Amino acid sequence: MKPGDVVLVRFPQADLQGGKLRPALVLAVAPARLNEVKKRLIRWLKSG
Repeated sequence: MKPGDVVLVRFPQADLQGGKLRPALVLAVAPARLNEVKKRLIRWLKSG
């Protein structure tokens, strides 16, 4: 991921069940936390 990338983010519904993938624009990623962000994103994508 880098600034300017368009990514898909799952936004939950009001009841927090399911949700839809929506496009989002990456504005910035803190370099020190990049690996942590990637790991969380991968876990989250696998869970949905």
